[in-house]
Amino acid sequence: MNQERKQKLRKRRKSFAALLLAMMMLLYTVPVYAAVYNADELQTQISGGSEIYVEPGDSFKRDSSATNQDVELCVYDGTFYIRITGNSCPIKAGVKQWRIEDISGSAWQPLIVNLIPVTDPNRYTVKYVDQDGTSLQEFSDLQVYEKTSEYTGETPTKASDAEYDYVFAGWEPEVSEYVKADAVYTAKYNKVKKSYKVTFVDEDSTVLKAATAYEYGTKAADIVQPATPSKQETETCTYEFAGWSPELQDVTADATYTAVYKEIAKEITYTAGSIEYLLGSKEDKELVVKGNIADGTYLDHFDSVKIGDTVLVRDTDYTAREGSLILNFKSDCLEKYKAGKYDITIEFDNGTATGVLTVKAPAEKTDKPNVKETTPKQTGDLGYSELFFILMLLSIAGFITVISMKKKERN
Repeated sequence: MNQERKQKLRKRRKSFAALLLAMMMLLYTVPVYAAVYNADELQTQISGGSEIYVEPGDSFKRDSSATNQDVELCVYDGTFYIRITGNSCPIKAGVKQWRIEDISGSAWQPLIVNLIPVTDPNRYTVKYVDQDGTSLQEFSDLQVYEKTSEYTGETPTKASDAEYDYVFAGWEPEVSEYVKADAVYTAKYNKVKKSYKVTFVDEDSTVLKAATAYEYGTKAADIVQPATPSKQETETCTYEFAGWSPELQDVTADATYTAVYKEIAKEITYTAGSIEYLLGSKEDKELVVKGNIADGTYLDHFDSVKIGDTVLVRDTDYTAREGSLILNFKSDCLEKYKAGKYDITIEFDNGTATGVLTVKAPAEKTDKPNVKETTPKQTGDLGYSELFFILMLLSIAGFITVISMKKKERN
């Protein structure tokens, strides 16, 4: 019974070993073309103690001075390595390059590399071009399986546009490590979205909100505006914020927006007093006009003045000066008016004031009043009233006498 177990155990071990060997051989199968090596370089590196990993598809250039070279594959820690072994190479003289076709032998013993000559007579060109087709660098007369020449020129650049900056990001298609045919590699770029500065300033260029960066294409509605600005009112006006100049737009470039204000005129009121003029006095008269505007600005707004319906001529009929507004009416002008009252209308470009002119005539001349006689009456002198009384009595007496005489005659 023990004997049968031992046999079964041996069979299992052999099967396991065979399976393990198959798995190892599978692991060592590498399918693609890879590096191109010069035989002398390989020999030098190996002699120096460094071995080079190879795989099926790798190719080897024959050194011009070498006539016989044996190429042998060895295994070290589960990895294949190439080794130059001697002068009994069965490869035909004159062949300049060979490619590894397969690897044979045991995984734990030195293995033989089977090489086949590379007979492609063509020469190939590798070009590096920019995105617009401009040639950047070119390599020609390259053999198949030769290592692709790396680009050694200046880093390609692409001009920015309004929306993007461009950063070089390599080549497309991806550069092949080895030459297999003519190839053109085109520069590719990553796009980096550009940002622009947006600044808000007041009417006098005072910065209301410092420059803030926004990505290209940011909507106007998404731009953060400063607090609503204001403007100091004046004697004649108040100001209301009316928006920005220019109007806010989507971000496409650096922009500065300036506050705009709507001017709202204050209601201006003027008042004027009154003057009196005595005809014949030949005195100039001053009329003071006041209002709710700043001193020193009245003359800027003053337009004209008229008395009644007559518009006066400045500097001929009157003069005007600041403080607030003082109108000096000349006597020659006032002498033209008859005694009476007249409206004085003072016109400004922002309002009107009304005053009153009273013209008076001089007092009339009268005769000297009779002085009552105060001399004492002389004795015997009768006054008029006394004489009138005596005459009246005499008349009455005469009238009575006449009537009495008529009565007597009748009897």
